[in-house]
Amino acid sequence: MVAFPAPASSRSLAARLAVAARPKHQFRCLECDTPFQSVEDRAEFCCAGHRKAWNNRRAIRGAQLYDLVMAMRFERGMAVKLAIGWALICRLASAYRDADNALRAGRRSWRKPQTAIADIPLAYGREGDGR
Repeated sequence: MVAFPAPASSRSLAARLAVAARPKHQFRCLECDTPFQSVEDRAEFCCAGHRKAWNNRRAIRGAQLYDLVMAMRFERGMAVKLAIGWALICRLASAYRDADNALRAGRRSWRKPQTAIADIPLAYGREGDGR
């Protein structure tokens, strides 16, 4: 039987011990509302699966809203013809909230407005946001 060396860690043992020694903060998972601890200052999820589920839901909903808002702003004739306006966008948001109430025990599926605003670059140039 051939013995293979243990895989090298990306961090040294000393670095891992230093992280483990940091004080833990209490959080509630945005996806399942379960309390958890983390050494990170801004942890949001108890596990990677919950982070992925949260972000996938936001990506799908965000893409739907993005298409409607962009059509409303830049294809006004078509938007009027298809009745794309704030009423439709608000109905869609209400449907999202109804789904949250039914499937997520009423937990919100959006970040706090302060966090959302802080994450928006305030100055997009002609190049866009770099994505």
